[in-house]
Amino acid sequence: MIEVRARYSEGPIFLGEVRYSIKDLAFDHSLNVTQSTEFPHMMRQSLTFDTLAIDCDLRTTRALYAWGYTPRAGWKKGTVGLPSIVRSGQVLVEIDEPVQKGEVIQIADRESTVMKFDRSSGWFECSAGLADQGVEIAANTIIGLKGDEIVALWLRPRFV
Repeated sequence: MIEVRARYSEGPIFLGEVRYSIKDLAFDHSLNVTQSTEFPHMMRQSLTFDTLAIDCDLRTTRALYAWGYTPRAGWKKGTVGLPSIVRSGQVLVEIDEPVQKGEVIQIADRESTVMKFDRSSGWFECSAGLADQGVEIAANTIIGLKGDEIVALWLRPRFV
């Protein structure tokens, strides 16, 4: 398995809006105008929790946003707890093997991933472990880190 390491870095978050399409059973991220002109030039690759992905730019190593097919039927209901430390910024990823544009790297499989939705707060959690810190990389998109591992993802989408 390809090893992925991640670390916090100061910097602006990726703007736009995280959404969940009820019809498509999927998360996506709308871009703001400035980023939509930069977006075609990014060399993207995906880190996945089963079918939920975090897209990264290979050139900058920056985690950008989350997207992916995630049927609500598989979500547990309950309280979603964010890490006690959450800061805005960037997550930079380092991959121990060369990867190609568009390549998908699995960081957690279905068996080790728990998906939960908290109706009262609007937060969705996808986790494969307990995070000791969170980084808001995009509006309402938080990556959970445990040391240098990505172990969780929290999204607060607008349902469309």
